[in-house]
Amino acid sequence: MTVDTNGVRPRGPREYRGEALAARCRDAETVQRARDDIETERNWFCRTCGTLEVGRHVPQGWYLLERQDAVNGNRSGKLRLGLYCSVACIVDQLPRLRGVERMLDKPGFVLNP
Repeated sequence: MTVDTNGVRPRGPREYRGEALAARCRDAETVQRARDDIETERNWFCRTCGTLEVGRHVPQGWYLLERQDAVNGNRSGKLRLGLYCSVACIVDQLPRLRGVERMLDKPGFVLNP
């Protein structure tokens, strides 16, 4: 084990995440389930063409389209508009996206949190 000059063992990012999980969880089984959830692969599909990829993160080169809008009651302030595999797929969705924009911009419209 390596010790730095302050007497603290350096840790990697994985260990910090594990400590945060342990602080939120009450027992070892819950911690393990949370770690498994982080490591689990999931399906990512293009909203337009349906192309499917499997992985832990948004596929490289894909577009995750979000709208920043803290006024509409969404706690994070972001509304996810879709995941797209190409610019062409985003362009094909422009009529839908314009409709969403019109709806969100209506006075008094509140998105359910």
